[in-house]
Amino acid sequence: NYHFGGRDGLIAQAMALGYERYVEGLWEAASAAGEDPVDRLMAWIDRQIDWTCENPGLSAALDFPTFVTSVPANM
Repeated sequence: NYHFGGRDGLIAQAMALGYERYVEGLWEAASAAGEDPVDRLMAWIDRQIDWTCENPGLSAALDFPTFVTSVPANM
């Protein structure tokens, strides 16, 4: 509560950090794919799929942010 102003602030900060890492990973994958636009797009899509499988909870929270704060505290 002290650093984030409460549970919602903590969740918001965690989601922001997770999203930042997600975007960085997408850019890294696209950059590593070379100059061909199709290769870059495919690398971007592949990274999205891999990241979603690796981070199911965070990906759900980023897709449905309004539900994150409505979960009862005892969950």
